[in-house]
Amino acid sequence: SRANEYEADDVSWTLLLAAGHDPRALHSFFRKLLRLHSGKTGGNKGSVVRGMLSTHPATEERMQVLERRWSELPDIQRRRIERTASMRGG
Repeated sequence: SRANEYEADDVSWTLLLAAGHDPRALHSFFRKLLRLHSGKTGGNKGSVVRGMLSTHPATEERMQVLERRWSELPDIQRRRIERTASMRGG
């Protein structure tokens, strides 16, 4: 269900933070998914992805939630994540 997908996003965000990884990787994943969904990658991947995502929350909405969560993190935590990501080459 859509509620399960939002819960999965929440758990993923929490686990990435706890592991010291940049949770914005989720946003990057959804951006790629959105490109596939829109069919801008060529082939029939777009129609396959659209079918798979028909029962999921809108990708754009999920991205907005992630952007909001990032902006709500304390500055010190965002800076630490950004510093770590740059050290990892991300």
